[in-house]
Amino acid sequence: MEEAACSRRGAPSGWRSALDRSHPTSIWASRERSAGCMLPSRFLYALLTALFLTSAWCASMAGQAPCVLDAVDIVPSGRAGVLSRVDSGSLWSPLVAGNVVVDGNAWGLDGYQGSFSGSLEIYSDSLGRLWFESKLNLSSVLLKAWQVVAYPELSYGVKPWTPGTVAPMSRQLELPVELSKLPRVVALVDYAVLSSSTAYNFAFDIWVLRGSSARAPREGDVEVMIWLHKEGIDFSPGAGKNVGAVRTQALVDGKLVELSFDAWVQERIGGGWAYVAFVLRGSKPRGEIGLDISFLVRKALELLGLSQEGYYVFSIELGYELFYRPQVDFQAVVSKYKLVVSEEAGVEVLPAFTNRSKFLIAWVTPWGYLFDGESFSGDFIPGVVVAYDVDCGLCTGSLESWLDRSLKYVEALREKSGIVFVNLFPEKYHPSWKWRGELTRVALNEIVLSELKKIIGDGDGVYIGFSELTACVNDEGCRSELVNAYRALRGEFPLARLYYYGSGGDRVEAVAALYREAGLDLVGLDVWDYEYRDGRVMIAKHLVEKLRELAEQVPNGSLIVGEVGFRLNDREAYVEAWNWQRPIVYDEGADATYYRQVVEHLASLGLRPAFLGVWA
Repeated sequence: MEEAACSRRGAPSGWRSALDRSHPTSIWASRERSAGCMLPSRFLYALLTALFLTSAWCASMAGQAPCVLDAVDIVPSGRAGVLSRVDSGSLWSPLVAGNVVVDGNAWGLDGYQGSFSGSLEIYSDSLGRLWFESKLNLSSVLLKAWQVVAYPELSYGVKPWTPGTVAPMSRQLELPVELSKLPRVVALVDYAVLSSSTAYNFAFDIWVLRGSSARAPREGDVEVMIWLHKEGIDFSPGAGKNVGAVRTQALVDGKLVELSFDAWVQERIGGGWAYVAFVLRGSKPRGEIGLDISFLVRKALELLGLSQEGYYVFSIELGYELFYRPQVDFQAVVSKYKLVVSEEAGVEVLPAFTNRSKFLIAWVTPWGYLFDGESFSGDFIPGVVVAYDVDCGLCTGSLESWLDRSLKYVEALREKSGIVFVNLFPEKYHPSWKWRGELTRVALNEIVLSELKKIIGDGDGVYIGFSELTACVNDEGCRSELVNAYRALRGEFPLARLYYYGSGGDRVEAVAALYREAGLDLVGLDVWDYEYRDGRVMIAKHLVEKLRELAEQVPNGSLIVGEVGFRLNDREAYVEAWNWQRPIVYDEGADATYYRQVVEHLASLGLRPAFLGVWA
């Protein structure tokens, strides 16, 4: 891999002449070397030991059982091709694939065989990801909008309705097992819904029967559903009464957070069994979520006033419930699904099983001081700037060279880290530079998108978006153009996460509107304005107020602080922190102290963004 360029703020003097050169990086090397954009080890230490960061690990001591007994890998699947296909002639098509039974399970259409067309498939791609696709024409089927037509699913254990088809199970999680003896079972799922013409949910369905004999559910048994996401549903989840909220720790896109579920209880449903549904508040159509499902199963019996004794967990099923519409077109994917089994440990063990658990982004640009990209620190998530002219695209040799360099960084760093941020910079570069935050127009460049597509494909493991488009976001007309740009990105990279972070000049209500209208996964601001109070560097009060206000308007785990930065070894690094040409008052290690103080300030405010970008 080529050497990567450490990022810098703004544009240097001599920008116009630099654009006419084939290797612009070299003209800034001496300046950047003196400004010091390297990330020294003490810098890493200061940030990674800050109180803000949460880490968890398990210690296996002599005579003490390890935290994790087993991690059952379900997705990626080791079996390729179509795993299950159901249609008017066959509503069920179960197939054993690894540790689960895969089934299209169009149970809601029983009795309508031969009266509809189309099919529903679950298939595995070359990466082992499981895709759920439906194209069902149900115009001749007489059902209500609240009725389920299918639950394409992955079933672990012994499904009570079909006990004859069972996949191999882990010795640490052999079902059925009495609930009182069930170990901690934590699920980690990475999913995305790409399109749907109908209402749906993405949910666990867990069957708990009275007694250990396999049979169809009946009176005295319990069905527990855990809705991770729902869309287009304006009715209660199946049946029952809302009995309040249940809060639990979870891992959302690699970060430990507290989630709230609405609990719905129906004491008698179907063949007489009890039904409990936990419906996640503020859910998203895509994301990675880790959850202690054993806790919620036990909570369900508690809500019903039942003892755990004599009740057996038979199956843990995960799938998409599709509700009735005359045309049911649906596409979704599960990229990861793992069941982690332990005696005592909960979701705190999950960061070890995801590459999204890192908190710090280190921004890399195609210009500036060079460092060896192969030695990019594993403590950071790489973020790569991709620059082009908002009007003329790649109209100079320098812009073409920058794109080539950025693409190489994206490819190599994504392969190394498993995850990468891509920061699109549609600025004005030719004939002279103008900061993107002053522009009231935005554009995507077809060549840039095409070249990115060759490298990142459908965007799995990629966060892509814009930053500091202040004037555009604050302008309703330009913001509408930006929403369309994000929709185009979603179309090109359907599995990517989308983000935006603004500058201190972005209006909070405008940023929140962009988050909603564009369906973003992350939104936030950057921090370049500081105050020195009581011997400490702190975030400026007006930015604190904006961050707090924005955090109240987006779901937990959706806030990003896109950039913080200080000049290296500068006692006055907090003064005009964005100005790299300001004379340095040399004080070795001053910047590391300021980074730590800012991170601790965020923590003291109760602001825990999902990611924090370092622009050094």
